[in-house]
Amino acid sequence: MNEHARIRGFAFAITKSELANDGHPRRRTYTCTKGQRFTPKKETHVLDERNRGHNSSNCSFHVNIYRGKKEDVIYISSVYGEHNHPMVEDIELLAPKYRKLTPAMQDDVELMASCGVRAGAIIEVLEKKYDKIIHRRNVYNLVQTIRCEKGKISDAGTLYLHLINKQRENPEYHVDACFEGNDNHLVSLLWMSPSQIQVWARYRDVVLMDTTCKTNRYNMILVVLLAIDNHNRSRLVATALVSNETQTTFSWILTSILKATNHPPALLFTDADLAMVAAIQEVWSTTKHQFCLFHIRKNLDKHFLGVFKGDQWKLFIARFYNVRNSRVEQLFEERWSKLLMDFPEAARYLQRQLYPAREAWALCFTHQAFNAGIQSTQRVESYNAIFKDSLSAVSSLVDVEKTIERFLAKESRYQRVNEVKGQLPTMKNEDYYQRYFQTIDETCQRFLTSAVLKLQRCEMNRSGHYRASQVIFDNNNASEHEVCLK
Repeated sequence: MNEHARIRGFAFAITKSELANDGHPRRRTYTCTKGQRFTPKKETHVLDERNRGHNSSNCSFHVNIYRGKKEDVIYISSVYGEHNHPMVEDIELLAPKYRKLTPAMQDDVELMASCGVRAGAIIEVLEKKYDKIIHRRNVYNLVQTIRCEKGKISDAGTLYLHLINKQRENPEYHVDACFEGNDNHLVSLLWMSPSQIQVWARYRDVVLMDTTCKTNRYNMILVVLLAIDNHNRSRLVATALVSNETQTTFSWILTSILKATNHPPALLFTDADLAMVAAIQEVWSTTKHQFCLFHIRKNLDKHFLGVFKGDQWKLFIARFYNVRNSRVEQLFEERWSKLLMDFPEAARYLQRQLYPAREAWALCFTHQAFNAGIQSTQRVESYNAIFKDSLSAVSSLVDVEKTIERFLAKESRYQRVNEVKGQLPTMKNEDYYQRYFQTIDETCQRFLTSAVLKLQRCEMNRSGHYRASQVIFDNNNASEHEVCLK
């Protein structure tokens, strides 16, 4: 098939493939690459995105083949050999299929690149040896990949030895790493300082977890975990560098943290990543898991911003938040059913993706556990932005660790400043909390820090201006009536 396509002047692709029980192809369909249907990948803001060009011409050329069950013979079941476009004489220069380097070529490139041969000389050797035109960009990319992998080994080794030396100086320092392959390349690395382990022990009631990319030249993913302290400030409690975002990787991270702290968090905030959800259920089964509302809203934008237009989109979002903010489960169920009826286009997604996990995002369930008033992972996103100000896609792994170390030092200084501020005397103004909640305020002063006490007093002041809704239950049906508080 390769020779036929080369001689005729077209490129082909395998569009259908069925495997037999032995793992070898049983049926296959070869089609012309210009016959593949072009589908614009527009998901949001459909009218605002530009139309990209494409090379599809709905060519009908195809070849169907199958292999017999009892005999290892390939049969051609049908052929349509006509094209609706002109053939290209030098197809090997244009079609990406023919520009790829063969495994033998890749081995030659790796050998010469490891010996320090420049890319231009490698291309000349390949063209002489294989008597074909070599696409220069493929060689450049492969050489760069080989050099990056070589640098990663030394960079990862330097970082790992640096962290191990810290652990030797202080045995309470936690370092955990995972290596794979014959070359022992780094795939996962997690570290927690003694001060971070202490913060985890004191403030593990609410923990936030998120990932970010483009912080190093090896495309390793940075995993950040935060806790909320008694001053309502974010505290960095753990960091990890991983090569992928699979369930196995997240399970390794959670197991490593459990090994260092002996206690899982009481409540964990993440996005709705399925791999992360499965890992949490497996390793931290006692932890309450809640989803970030910001990521839920982004997914709704992605799926339905192009479906609902103008005011209909605003109405859908308003109705969704009205359902989400229901404080009574029966009321939530009634509003949810009505939302599905009024917006049937979104019913399938809502029912399959969000409803099974409603205990992780609906207010009638999430308010049953202490969450420090958090509804999203925005605090972690802020940390990610801070890290990216100092790091880039060309930073080394050692640079990542140094940046995090500087940030922990700054965080420690802020902690000492907050403790000093809490000991300073303050002037009090007459307010609602002194007039109507004096006993409660005196109790709060005994147990809360100044930052949290300020939030509590603000809540007391606002309580005098609430507009409440009374929910009346009658024969298992909930009805809502507005009640004005004076």
